Amino acid sequence: MDIDANGVNSIETDGRVFSLGQMTLAILIGSPIAGCLLLAQNYRRLGRIDAAWNSIFLGIALTIVVFVIAFLLPDSFPNVVWPMAYTIGMREGIKFLQGDAIANFEAQGQKGSWILAVGVGVGCLILIAALIFGVVFLLFPVL
Repeated sequence: MDIDANGVNSIETDGRVFSLGQMTLAILIGSPIAGCLLLAQNYRRLGRIDAAWNSIFLGIALTIVVFVIAFLLPDSFPNVVWPMAYTIGMREGIKFLQGDAIANFEAQGQKGSWILAVGVGVGCLILIAALIFGVVFLLFPVL
């Protein structure tokens, strides 16, 4: 087993990993948790289970932070700037964490499914919308 400087098993070839573009699209559609779920799947494929769990916890925390900041932004703030900012920031973070491992898998033609990446993004979007609706309904009943 060959481990690179980032602690990633660089010769593991069991399964496919999600590309940087796939994770970026998932983040844009479904917030940071969507990208972190795909990041966690990549870590799992690379044999780094602890890093996979940390990715999920980080995704939950970042999603909460993103929504808190979005809530605090003034109404005059352009709607497209904040999602693009956190998406680009996360993309660069993922590139730093897994860029070399992703490139190795892509060179072998082992890229994950775009349909699954979009599905994770849409699923996270639906889940977040349901959670927000539920919280609003509990805090402000319509009686």
